[in-house]
Amino acid sequence: MNKKFFLVVGAESTGTHLATNLLIQAGIKRGTRLHDDIKIEDIEERDFPIVYRRSFPHERKWFDIKLTLKPLFEKKLITESDVLVFVCIRNWHCTIKSQIIRTHVDNEEAALQNIKRAYRDIFRQIENVDYEIFSYDEMVNNPYDSINSFYENLKRYGVYAAYECARNITNENKKYYRKGYIYTLRNIETIK
Repeated sequence: MNKKFFLVVGAESTGTHLATNLLIQAGIKRGTRLHDDIKIEDIEERDFPIVYRRSFPHERKWFDIKLTLKPLFEKKLITESDVLVFVCIRNWHCTIKSQIIRTHVDNEEAALQNIKRAYRDIFRQIENVDYEIFSYDEMVNNPYDSINSFYENLKRYGVYAAYECARNITNENKKYYRKGYIYTLRNIETIK
């Protein structure tokens, strides 16, 4: 079952960049590190397959998958069966700390509420399309085997990739567990 549109979604700071970059390295064209350069309304048949990334929320706005993909459905470029969604997940402790440091939110409670809403929204919106879970934690803790498994799974969807990018993955979770640090908005202070 070949797929044409690979949608990478997740709460902010859950590995959507990593998943997108792995799909690009697997040879899915038109995708780049920056999702904003892909304008849905400009996509034509020759552009597929495509990877498109979106965090929930994105720039403090909540994403509507069907509304975003509507131009592609209307032009009959894709159907629901052409879409594969990768739902990115990450340890919530690290996700919360990362969201604060990256100024997506002002405090831990706001981060937690965004995470909960993100996954409710995502799973409600993808009930009619195929999806796979992408675990950031698994990728950074066991990159070689995880990437091999990820690329092996892609074969089911018509994507065949080389397994050569494990060396490029850094475990960004470690910094959130180091003793002697507290994480505050926009800076990191050492506990004295």
